[in-house]
Amino acid sequence: MDDDCRARCKRKASVEEDSLNTSMRLVAQKSPLDKLASRIPMLAGSTGNIGRSVLRISATGSDVKQLLASSQFNYKIEDSRMSLPAGTRFDIHNANLHASLDSELELNLDGVLLDIPVKALIHTSPVRAMLKQEAWKVAMQLDSPAIQLNANGDLPSGVWQQGASLQIKANSPRIGMLAPWLGVDSKAQGQFKLDLDMQAQKGKSSLNISQLQLADSKGTIEASWDKSKTEQGLVNLESTWQSIDVAQLMALMPSKSEKTATKADQVVKQPLSEKSSIDIRVPILPQGLS
Repeated sequence: MDDDCRARCKRKASVEEDSLNTSMRLVAQKSPLDKLASRIPMLAGSTGNIGRSVLRISATGSDVKQLLASSQFNYKIEDSRMSLPAGTRFDIHNANLHASLDSELELNLDGVLLDIPVKALIHTSPVRAMLKQEAWKVAMQLDSPAIQLNANGDLPSGVWQQGASLQIKANSPRIGMLAPWLGVDSKAQGQFKLDLDMQAQKGKSSLNISQLQLADSKGTIEASWDKSKTEQGLVNLESTWQSIDVAQLMALMPSKSEKTATKADQVVKQPLSEKSSIDIRVPILPQGLS
């Protein structure tokens, strides 16, 4: 592929009452992504191009400090297509990025992420907060026929080593639709639901999955790590399941051979009973094992 790309640059500047108004617009057509991808290990070997990209930068001020503080950054991508080495697609139909030093960064994206159509809206704290290592937040909303996902992250001190949190809620109408992401069988039936809360701070971390549903298997998982308890840290893990459908879970894995479907009337029910536990506690299933 030709590594040259066509670009046009337009600059404007004017002075009004000792204040400089400046703007720049850079338009590029059919920019190849091969060389850029080769510098990123996980994308090495990928091919593709950006159909059209437009970069706009504007600023107003009477000195350099004011110009930097007022600068506005807008970047738009249209018809970006990338083929990963495995053959999966990462396409961007439209993407708009807006940022400045003192306002929220916003990214609006419509495309195909690893063969799944998605629309995503991402907000983060201002760039200045990141540069000054102040409290920083990110929020993402992802909509797709395959999944609805909301994620929120927080760095209270601005330094992830000092503490961070992440919350994720996801809901898919059919788990097989997530085959390109999860590696499950594309014909797999049943819903996928996830409600996750992760907290991390210096010397401690915790993971709380208050809802995990894989088709008819439903449960929760709690895990924690505390470095102060032992030399290498103490890990606690507790998993509680309302029900597990073994046949369904086995059928999630792609296989060339057809699997025999288990009929609903063959499900074995077990009564609610007390928890039996070892180092990793696994309660007796209150709603049965099938």
